[in-house]
Amino acid sequence: MTPKLIALDLDGTLLTSRGDVSERNVAAVQAVADAGHHVVIATGRPLHLVADLGGQLGTSVSHVVGTNGSMIGTFPDGQLLRLMGFDIDLAHQAIATFRQELPGTGFAIATDAGMAHERGFAQRMPAVVDTDPTDDVLTLGGTEAFKLFAFHDDMSVPALLRAAPALLPETLAAMHMGAEAIDIGLATIDKCAG
Repeated sequence: MTPKLIALDLDGTLLTSRGDVSERNVAAVQAVADAGHHVVIATGRPLHLVADLGGQLGTSVSHVVGTNGSMIGTFPDGQLLRLMGFDIDLAHQAIATFRQELPGTGFAIATDAGMAHERGFAQRMPAVVDTDPTDDVLTLGGTEAFKLFAFHDDMSVPALLRAAPALLPETLAAMHMGAEAIDIGLATIDKCAG
């Protein structure tokens, strides 16, 4: 059976350690597309952090399943086709519980009002951050969140992941995001859900 769709991860798979696509990988992706296969990117990154790869991948990739399945958009233009978020009150509840049970937890959040991050997040995910940190991500506002990140200077990511299920509403789940933070989103959304 010949595959019709090929989904490629970015970090640790398609990208080099410098964050670009090697000439070899560019040629391989183009060859797969030229052979008639539909090539998409499936990543934890939001659409805007994938668009800069358009110069390398061109039209060989048609779509991105981003933020671990909660955003689907065209590539390389990043036109949003589908967004699966969660009520901002769930994010507020999770943040309040983490702050009470694990003092010192820091956060970053992406909502329909934009993105905000607290001190310490930029060091963990410099490619995501192009704004100054805020003292409290809850001041961002919005009505719907699509990504919440939590980090702690004195706890490892595995320790945060072990603690998270008891601290989150049952509709939310945490996963490792490839950086020194955890990624919190809808329990029903992952890279395969798009």
